[in-house]
Amino acid sequence: MRNVMSLDDMRLIQLEILSHIKNVCEVNNIKFYLGGGTLLGAIRHKGYIPWDDDIDIFMFREDYLNLLNLLRKSKDNEFKVLSSSDNSDYYYPFAKVVKTSTYMVEENTPEIKGYGVYVDVFPIDGLPNNRLVRRIHFTTILIMLKMLNFSTTYKCSGKSSILKKFTKYCLWTIFRPIGYQRFLKKIDKRLLKYSEKGSKFVACCVGSYGLREVVPKSIFDETILVRFEDEEYYAPKGFDKYLSNLYGDYMTLPPAEKRVRNHSNIAYWLD
Repeated sequence: MRNVMSLDDMRLIQLEILSHIKNVCEVNNIKFYLGGGTLLGAIRHKGYIPWDDDIDIFMFREDYLNLLNLLRKSKDNEFKVLSSSDNSDYYYPFAKVVKTSTYMVEENTPEIKGYGVYVDVFPIDGLPNNRLVRRIHFTTILIMLKMLNFSTTYKCSGKSSILKKFTKYCLWTIFRPIGYQRFLKKIDKRLLKYSEKGSKFVACCVGSYGLREVVPKSIFDETILVRFEDEEYYAPKGFDKYLSNLYGDYMTLPPAEKRVRNHSNIAYWLD
């Protein structure tokens, strides 16, 4: 029998995974940054946003690939990398590091073998310096991401309208035969088109915020340490530009009705 975890249990494991990633990065001179709601939580709350349920980190593509390779080669069986390069049933365009003694089920998503409590690891990629070309490049990626999503499942949340459910089902019947693995390969190829080393702008192109993810590369020229729960982690010194892009007035709490968990998932301890 599997034992269901509380949100507090999940957070403790996420922090354990994050600390493990930090140790691997420090030993191997790899730099990563807190990102998304995790960085917002560090700046505004010195830890988790009270209603948040995951941890996001991001890093430049070269460091991202180096970290994944190191974790794959590690003899520590307590943690495992999940990515489209490692798992044929994995359909996310970024990696996750999971604790192997856990198991997780997410609502309305296909099952992934070995899926457990995780930390999301996102790549940061370069973008074209020309504004118009940059917008076309990024928009193409967003369209591919939509196709990827439609190819994986037709299920919607219970609150979705009948029209939305029907539309998604129709799109799923169109894109499912193509296969999510083909879309993942096309997205990766597109992401690698521009190196961050020659780019004035960069983005976590596979993040949740679309074009708002685009920031000047210069915000990463310097780093600072920020506290997240009981440890300190790196953040770009220009975090204000990044967080303002994503959230606007990020120091103001959202309305009470929007203070809800991001995911509909249940985590278990494995026997």
